[in-house]
Amino acid sequence: MWKEALTTDFWIRNKTFGDGLGMTRHELERLETMSEGGRDNWEGRSGMSIQQENMMITGGYHSGPVHSIRTVGYVGLAILLAAMIRVAVHSHRQIIRCRGTEWFPVALFLCIPSLILPIFWTFIFGEFQSGVAHTIFGLAMVRLLERNLPLPSWRVMRYQPSVAQSYRNATNGQSEVH
Repeated sequence: MWKEALTTDFWIRNKTFGDGLGMTRHELERLETMSEGGRDNWEGRSGMSIQQENMMITGGYHSGPVHSIRTVGYVGLAILLAAMIRVAVHSHRQIIRCRGTEWFPVALFLCIPSLILPIFWTFIFGEFQSGVAHTIFGLAMVRLLERNLPLPSWRVMRYQPSVAQSYRNATNGQSEVH
């Protein structure tokens, strides 16, 4: 079904910007005809069953990227995936920031769903609407943690040499023997 949807122009007409959330009048009439039993044979277009063709018309691809291409096209898919990855990075930062504090369980509870969302949505199961909703909710939870926890803000840890390394650098690698 995914191959049929992505390689032909019959199911998704505008792959760059998508076809939108609804369906055309032709798709609605075809769906009504199939549900009324207007066909005598149980085989749809390209050898698909009637159930598969029904899912193709309604957009039930069970794949986040394919459903997003149908709805918002490749451009929207790129923006959505970038947003998901950005929220996942911020979720990871919040988990690291809260490690070792009393807020760690809260951070895990609120941030792990956003952390695994891009992988789960892309490779296991996803739909456009749920992907957008979960991304916005994850962003809200991460921002809530960033702004309201009584912890120092997250910052990039810079390399700090150890005391022994600082001493060696100060003495140019020479040890003092008295």
